[in-house]
Amino acid sequence: MKLCVLATMVVLASSLTLAGCPEEGPRKIGASCTSDGQCASGLCAAQTCLDPEADEDGDTLVNRIEAALGTDPFAADSDGDGTSDRDEIGDLAAPTDGDGDGRIDAIESAVRDADGDCVVDEVDPRDSYSDPPSEAFPEACGDGSYSCVANPLAGTCAAPLGVMAAECFQAWGACEIAVTGTMSGSSSISWESGAHMTWKISGDSGTAQLVGPSGATCGTMRVTDAQSESPTTTLLVTGGPSYGLRNVDGTLIITCPGGTEVILSETDAEAFSRCSGADSQERCTVSSPYNCTSSAECEGDLECCVLPQAPSAGAFCMPVEACTAQ
Repeated sequence: MKLCVLATMVVLASSLTLAGCPEEGPRKIGASCTSDGQCASGLCAAQTCLDPEADEDGDTLVNRIEAALGTDPFAADSDGDGTSDRDEIGDLAAPTDGDGDGRIDAIESAVRDADGDCVVDEVDPRDSYSDPPSEAFPEACGDGSYSCVANPLAGTCAAPLGVMAAECFQAWGACEIAVTGTMSGSSSISWESGAHMTWKISGDSGTAQLVGPSGATCGTMRVTDAQSESPTTTLLVTGGPSYGLRNVDGTLIITCPGGTEVILSETDAEAFSRCSGADSQERCTVSSPYNCTSSAECEGDLECCVLPQAPSAGAFCMPVEACTAQ
């Protein structure tokens, strides 16, 4: 008896498998859908089966065109910025894309700012990346004349170094140098953007980690012969190449891994210095409980001397090997 029941169940299961479910027919206009093939009209837009030649929102763009452009067939102003889709599209053969990011103006708002960087989506080529333009942040690069988003080294062998400074590190805005620990030769520099740099100084050399606003380590900076007239600076891009930097009579020269040298114009050099934090000694304030005017004010073996990263900021009680003696 049990064998008979089992056999019957197997036969029933087999018949159900072979028969399958009743095949669903094409869906009518107005039905919900996820693909064109489900609709009798051949068009699924806004998850609805639509008549390709109808104009649901009355903006003179028929449904098939709206579907092709990515606009909302049920809204005459897809991005809600007060300008109709038809006016923002312009030439149907080449719809307007003012910021060149591949998303036409009709679906990028002229009033909404998705990433909160004070650049509205319609003119922001990176809607999900917060850019600090000088127009919105007058102190973005110290004096408002440089953008820390533009790569001043673009088109050269040092382009990855410029990307590191412009896209990862972003050392823009007001900055402060804080002497930390017990004056053992360490300090940190923080910027308004959220970027920060931590220095470890030993003798005549120093190493710094460059950390961007997102918390990512963008690179490592090493300085040797810091007290000489021609200190050697090396910048290692995280996961990338290492570059040599030197200043020759006021001209910034970058040496690429293959030995090729990039000589920056005055404008590009200043932009790179501001956006990489290299000019911190010129414009950052200094916070330290060890300010002094003479070594008599310092305890133990500490001497009153100048912090290498900010020689114009005054003197502090520090180990003599960690700073330039007065």
